Amino acid sequence: MTKAKCPYCKKEYELDLTNDYNVFGECYEIEECAHCGKEFMLSFIVDITTDSQPALCLIGESEHKYEPTTTVPIMCTRMCCTMCGAEHLPTRAEWLKILENKEETIADIPEGRIREVK
Repeated sequence: MTKAKCPYCKKEYELDLTNDYNVFGECYEIEECAHCGKEFMLSFIVDITTDSQPALCLIGESEHKYEPTTTVPIMCTRMCCTMCGAEHLPTRAEWLKILENKEETIADIPEGRIREVK
């Protein structure tokens, strides 16, 4: 959520801005203050920032590098590739590593949450 400050009463309140028109750059809107009810001009900037990184597993130059996600409860853990984001349920061997030094044991994990390896 974004906050706006009324130029009249100086109070801040939450705005629910949507970009329905797929406009980018500086935008203007008539806004009504949620506190004093007066209208004012609101300007905001819509910006998209991108970043790229290699994912050698996607082009066959590397195996996926899976790490367990951090979840609560632990039984919802999934394995996520650190390069491309691919996910799968942990195998029995992966669960045993995840559960090292934890209160839970492999017996606490429902069979449906263990990926079968063929």
